[in-house]
Amino acid sequence: MAILQHLQQRMLEISNAEKLPLHFKSNLEIDGKELERFKSNPSGKFVWLLRPSGTQIVPVGLGVNPVHITYWIWSEQGPETKAFVVDINAGTIEKITHEQAESLIMMPPCKISTLMSKEEVIEKVAYVLREGVNSKIWGAFNPPSLDDYAKWNWIDWLTYFKSSGNHLMQSFLGKAIRRVNGQ
Repeated sequence: MAILQHLQQRMLEISNAEKLPLHFKSNLEIDGKELERFKSNPSGKFVWLLRPSGTQIVPVGLGVNPVHITYWIWSEQGPETKAFVVDINAGTIEKITHEQAESLIMMPPCKISTLMSKEEVIEKVAYVLREGVNSKIWGAFNPPSLDDYAKWNWIDWLTYFKSSGNHLMQSFLGKAIRRVNGQ
């Protein structure tokens, strides 16, 4: 817990030094809660944005819709938005470019390789989908439920990710489907 407290303190110091956000400074408290919520994220990394009108923090490598970062870095607030990578494993916060932020947030939940057996692919995808549902990282207003997880097949999930515009998960699931189908 000491690392999370240290990181939260550093985030506050960086926010003050950057003089951001100008509005909605209470977002910093939410950011701290998100670090706590996703502390077991295998990558240990988060993309953190300081914007004129608030902050945004998103765990890397879980399949969160990249638009939660890309919208802000390429919007009209983009030039004033500062991007950072928060690494809870190393206990560090590093300033990064918008391009680096976009690259990080586009990291898939795991690699689907032609060297993996079909069973391994199925196991990995099941884990990613189950964890995504459990942590409610998809669908801000109507996230998929455990019931959905239990009854949806991969095509249902692919349709869901297409309808929500989550290109990262579309690509990830598309690769998994092709691998399992021997393509």
